[in-house]
Amino acid sequence: MNTENNSRICELYLQFDESNIEHAQARKITEACIRSNNYNPALGSFIKLAEKGDRAFQHNTGVLMQCISDVRDYNGAVQWYREAVKQNFAPAKERLAVMYEFGEGGLPVDNSAAVALYRESADQGNMHSIYNLGMILSQGSNCVPQNLKRAEHLLLTAATGGHALMKINLGIVYLKYFGAADKAAFWFNLAVTQDPYVALDLGELYLHGETNIAADMTRAEYWLAIAAAYGYESEVNMILGDQAPKMTTFTTPGHLH
Repeated sequence: MNTENNSRICELYLQFDESNIEHAQARKITEACIRSNNYNPALGSFIKLAEKGDRAFQHNTGVLMQCISDVRDYNGAVQWYREAVKQNFAPAKERLAVMYEFGEGGLPVDNSAAVALYRESADQGNMHSIYNLGMILSQGSNCVPQNLKRAEHLLLTAATGGHALMKINLGIVYLKYFGAADKAAFWFNLAVTQDPYVALDLGELYLHGETNIAADMTRAEYWLAIAAAYGYESEVNMILGDQAPKMTTFTTPGHLH
C-alpha cells in the first residue's frame, strides 16, 4: 500500500502555486514521480527551489523527507521546515509541530512546542493544524487538558472542509468519547464517499478494535467489502492475512449505511 499512501501524502500536503511557472513544472515532475513511485526527481526539483528561498518548496522538501520512505531524511526535514517557518509559512508550522509531537528528526517529544505551532498555524487557517489541535484536545496531553467541546468544534471545522481521514477520525472521536454511533456512521460514510480508499482504514479499525471501540467482524467485513468493490482487493487481502478464511465472500455492497 506504500504507492497509494505516497500518492495520498502528496495530495494532502504538497503546496503549489499554479500561477508560478516553476511551481507548475515541479507539479508535473511530481505527478510523474507518483506514477513511477520514484520520488528522487521530485526531491531534486524541490531542493533547487527551496535553496532559492521559496518557502513553499522548503516545506515541500520537508514533506518528502519526512513522509516518503525512499527519500526519508528526518533531520533534513526539520531543517527545511524551520526555514519555511522563519517565513511564517503555516503548512510548515503544522509539519514541524507533528515532528515535535512524535519526536521525529532527532527532536525530543515536546507537546508544548507542538501545540504552540499548531495554534499559530490554525490561527492562519491551516486545516491540518485545526484538525491536529482538535485531536490533541479530544484526548488531552501533558500540556493541555482534555476539552471535548472545543475538540468537537475544531474537528467539525476541519472535517467539513477537509480530507477523508479527518472525517474518519471525527467519527472515531464520536464513538470513543461521545458514544454517538449515529454521528460516527454519518462521518464514516462521508469519508468513504470522498475517498473510497479509507474504507480499508475502517475495515482495519473494526477488525482489531481500539480503546473504547470493540472489534466487530460484521462491520469489518462490511467496510472491507466496500474497499474490495472499489478495486482494493489486494490491500484487503494484506489486511486480512491469516484471518481471511473467517470472512465471508465479498460482494458488491449497495448504498453506504
